[in-house]
Amino acid sequence: VKFQGHDVIIDSDDIKENNLLKIQVILSYLSFIIFGLSDQTIGVLIPVFVKDYEMKESTISLLYFAQFFGYFIISVFNDYLHRLMGFHGVLVTSVGLIGTCSFIGMFKPPFFVLIIGYVLCGIGVGAQDAAVGVWLGKLKYSNELSGLLHASYGVGCIVTPIFVTKVLLNNNISWRYHYLIIFMLAMVVSIIDFFVFKHESKWKYRFQVEENKSEENESENDGNANESSGIRNAIKNKKVLGLALFLFLYVGTEVSIGAWTLSYLIKIKNGTMDQMSVVISMFWFGLTLGRIVLGFVTPKLSSEYLANMIYESLSIVFFVLFCLGSSYWLFIATVFLTGVFIGPIFPTTTIYSVKILPVQLHVSGVGFAMALGGGGAAVLPWLMGNLCELWGSFRLYPYFVVLFL
Repeated sequence: VKFQGHDVIIDSDDIKENNLLKIQVILSYLSFIIFGLSDQTIGVLIPVFVKDYEMKESTISLLYFAQFFGYFIISVFNDYLHRLMGFHGVLVTSVGLIGTCSFIGMFKPPFFVLIIGYVLCGIGVGAQDAAVGVWLGKLKYSNELSGLLHASYGVGCIVTPIFVTKVLLNNNISWRYHYLIIFMLAMVVSIIDFFVFKHESKWKYRFQVEENKSEENESENDGNANESSGIRNAIKNKKVLGLALFLFLYVGTEVSIGAWTLSYLIKIKNGTMDQMSVVISMFWFGLTLGRIVLGFVTPKLSSEYLANMIYESLSIVFFVLFCLGSSYWLFIATVFLTGVFIGPIFPTTTIYSVKILPVQLHVSGVGFAMALGGGGAAVLPWLMGNLCELWGSFRLYPYFVVLFL
């Protein structure tokens, strides 16, 4: 179709009928694997960074704040960037920024330079998280596809602890090679995205917003259709604020488990880094499997809200059992099941937000909510680490996790 003098390609949103869409979805999954590889790096390398940079764990955890700062910056400009570059430009740039952070990290720079790198990483993952989540949420079979998308993130999180400890550190190979691999993967995927998503232009984004706005103006009289797509209106929307608070607590708790459980198992349960890194990987494996399997279960329940209530309750039960355990295999079993039920909460919430928010607030509203989720990923791990350090014991860590869950 023609829109403001430009060609806009509108194709089927059914992945079974559209071969190009199949390739695009696979590429979005690859970008989220890279997201997971990068996101879990800080938690795994905290014990190493403490030695190499000669800093406290609480200081190293400032990297989470740096990533949140980037996440928050991009939340303000998400809708503007989509209008400026389209989904195509946002996706290519976001993957490239994750690669840029890894490029900086592989040189073992001064710590303040690494912080700057993680600000760029936060901008990248924040833009990617919101853009891909909304894009996928509008497709047919969105629950299933979104579950697989966020399972891809889990795949990256599974690989990082095992690769860093078993392949690199155990063989006296520098952790900097982990950053090198992420950089190379990000650059390759970013280049392929440039060609495969070329029809997802700024004109297509503007056309879809205007088309949906016209449809809502015809069918609704409650005023929601006239809402601006800007960040100011997103912040004023009570549903957006509710989603933001929920994601703040959820994402913060999920990242805290990935970040501090290894330290907890080593210091309180007297485990070794070699063994306990496998336990952490089992958490991410459970999270990944939960997003795949339960992504197909959620549509059979009456609502995403009910599904999340069930998943949250079961995740608390298994995490408490994990904390009460004392054997290696019990740690593995209970942390795996914790991950299974924590896993689908994020993609289910993303789909739910697309359903309840007006289309004008899909990018800005979901982007803002995810930015606050990124805030939780920075604030809660930092808060847990500092409080445990302040009171001199990681025994308090399980209580904080259960409280936030």
